[in-house]
Amino acid sequence: MNMLWTAHTALVEDTFKPGSEEDQRFLALALAGEVGELANIIKKQWRGDNDPEFTAKLEDEIGDVYAYLRLLAMAFNVRSPSRILDEVTLPKIKQRWPHAFSPLKQIQPTPTCAGGADISTEECPLCGATPDQRCPHNESHS
Repeated sequence: MNMLWTAHTALVEDTFKPGSEEDQRFLALALAGEVGELANIIKKQWRGDNDPEFTAKLEDEIGDVYAYLRLLAMAFNVRSPSRILDEVTLPKIKQRWPHAFSPLKQIQPTPTCAGGADISTEECPLCGATPDQRCPHNESHS
């Protein structure tokens, strides 16, 4: 069983049955709350708060949103969010906007390691690996 679902079960089983309609509603509301927290962090950055911990807070909230999204998918017994993205959403987008998927317009993401460094040009902030060295945090360093 998934570790995330196991933790969720331990936390809610005394209140309601995991996967029940009540749990599904709880998870949907929890997801909405986390999305609100994520939006609030972005709003503060946009208005110029310049929080030095912005990236860490952003990643924390994105992780919370993703966790609740996965739990919600499990509670409804549907495919994982990443599979839904690959198998449902991306094909739908490609059908609606095929010009956006032209090989000439595709933008490749900047490769990063777990420390957040652009591994093509920067040192890993976790271990100091340079682009020409192997970073133990990500196999992408050469």
